[in-house]
Amino acid sequence: MAEIISRFSQANLKTGGNESIPDKPRTGHLLSFSGGFDSLAALALMPPDTHLVSIDFGGHFARERDFFNDFSPLVISTNIRTTPLVNHSWAFMSIGALLASHHTSAKYHSFGSILASSINTPPPPGTFSLIRASKMIGADYVRGITEVGTVMIILRQYPHLLRKSLDSLASPEDEKAVRKRLLTLGVAQRLGLNIALSPKDITRKRPLKFGSTFANDFVTYYILKHLGELAAGRHFSGLSPDTQELVEGMTLRFMESYNPDFYEHFPAELLPSLYMRAATFGLHPYTSQDWTEFTEIKERLLSLHEKHRDD
Repeated sequence: MAEIISRFSQANLKTGGNESIPDKPRTGHLLSFSGGFDSLAALALMPPDTHLVSIDFGGHFARERDFFNDFSPLVISTNIRTTPLVNHSWAFMSIGALLASHHTSAKYHSFGSILASSINTPPPPGTFSLIRASKMIGADYVRGITEVGTVMIILRQYPHLLRKSLDSLASPEDEKAVRKRLLTLGVAQRLGLNIALSPKDITRKRPLKFGSTFANDFVTYYILKHLGELAAGRHFSGLSPDTQELVEGMTLRFMESYNPDFYEHFPAELLPSLYMRAATFGLHPYTSQDWTEFTEIKERLLSLHEKHRDD
């Protein structure tokens, strides 16, 4: 593992020794768990005996720790967020899994990575190199599910944890917090559920700019569809009339479903239980109409963000 980390990070890696520790038989699952909606949704889809490992970054990330501690995970504390090691790759998020690998003897590992920024490219085949070095097989349970799908799961599996999870994400003014709150209101309205959240809980003074952040833009269509033009216009700037027209002609049910392409390389032996659990939360594979709408939204967003890069 040390050799692979050294190659991956292009660094001279020093370790505390070279003692060889015999590996144990591998079984079960390990989830890199932050307590946010995505990792909570992954937990709901995974077997009940799944091991959890969480990273305590300290500082203003303490709100995450205060929530995930309720799940009694194995906690790794680190100052890595204050170092340059986080600047060039998301891979620093795997340190908890690497350190917990031998302790848990897990066979499969899952990140809470959803279908969002990777909308144009399904995950590559095989296991991420650092996870593979730790003797685990990658099995990301929510990789084909949108943020809408994760909210659907939370509202049905963990409604009592809704507020605590939202509060652990970020400060109420943060873009991510606003997006999650708006989306939760939209999904709850769509499902006809009463939840411990209201429009008054969204306190950001400046609207989010449509076209600036891919994750925000992706779910804006759903918010516009199910909360209406007035609510969307209050919280998003830059919405053009053709965006409203596009949404009116769509069902957007693909956001409430899962994209089977993103599970093409998921461990085959785990697929039946994944699909069964997804169905209990109302998530099903794409229909032909879902594929049509997914493709149109994807192409519009990619074109929009390509234009902004050119500008």
